[in-house]
Order: sequence, then structure tokens, then C-alpha cells
Amino acid sequence: MTLDEVEYWLEKQVPIFCASKKFEKRFSNKDKIYEVWTTGSYDDDALEYLEKRKAEIKKYNINWRDGNYILSLSKKLETKTIYKTLKKYYFDHSVDKKLGLESTIS
Repeated sequence: MTLDEVEYWLEKQVPIFCASKKFEKRFSNKDKIYEVWTTGSYDDDALEYLEKRKAEIKKYNINWRDGNYILSLSKKLETKTIYKTLKKYYFDHSVDKKLGLESTIS
């Protein structure tokens, strides 16, 4: 994910999520945690931004997950269908293989 995508998520989308929580009483006593997930990876400047903002934000917590995390999480599930689907359609890129590109996701 690029810095622009991460900034959009944190500056535009998270405030909408925060605002909508006050209309749902079932969430009133819950911790506020917002996560952005990608099956890819994060650009270095995007990671720096997220780490900086995580340290600054006090009203809620933010986390981010990359493809390695998602793939490893899917391996732990009882059903292997999700893992196989992720691997086939998101991590074993046939176009990348034809171009001789290496995936950064293991």
C-alpha cells in the first residue's frame, strides 16, 4: 500500500467508522481498534506514517496487516479453503511468474 492509500484510510475512512460507532450502543463499551489489511505489502513511507500516527493517536488504536500476516493467519484456520484461495489468486501471480518477478510474500 502506498502512503496516499494509508493516509486516505486513516484520515477519511477511520473518522467515518468512529462517528458511526456512537449510533451503535453494542459498541459503546468496546475498545476502538481499526485495522487496514492488504494481501500485498506497505511502502516504507506508508509504514513510517502508520508507526508515527499510532504513537500519536490516543482515542483509538490502529494496526496494519500485510500479505505475510494474512497468509500465515489463513494457514491456522480449520478449513484450508481460504488459504488455498488466497495462495492461488493473490500470492501465486501467474503474470508475475511469466515476467520473472519474485513475490515478497512467502
